[in-house]
Amino acid sequence: MIEISESTKKKQIIEAVKRMEILDSILDFNISTVKDFERDGTVYYSERRSNIFYKELSRVEDDPKITSIIEELEKQWGALVYHVSLSYDSLNCWWSFLYVSAHEEEWEKDKGNLEDGLPYVYCYDKTEDRCYWGRIDLCSE
Repeated sequence: MIEISESTKKKQIIEAVKRMEILDSILDFNISTVKDFERDGTVYYSERRSNIFYKELSRVEDDPKITSIIEELEKQWGALVYHVSLSYDSLNCWWSFLYVSAHEEEWEKDKGNLEDGLPYVYCYDKTEDRCYWGRIDLCSE
């Protein structure tokens, strides 16, 4: 478990907002998600089917399983989750948690990966009921 100071948490929020603006430029979803996050920490998820992100977003607080995974990730790793993507393929359904790590020295590289549309994420495979770290391709057609 990683203990996060208030100053680090504030820096993570600022970094998360920057990444959400990058994410918005890639996925073109409603910018109010950034304002909601800044105001009260509201996290949304987008649903992805056939490599398309729907513009209609849902609040993660509406799903207790997602909320519990976020709480675990933030508590155990000191990460700050700012967006979640729900994806499907022919066999599986999984949640990808986009986050700002507790390690400030990683942020520039992580932001570059996001700009390239290939961020590292924490994944929950709903079909197999397991979690793992990985990368997702936000830009594939």
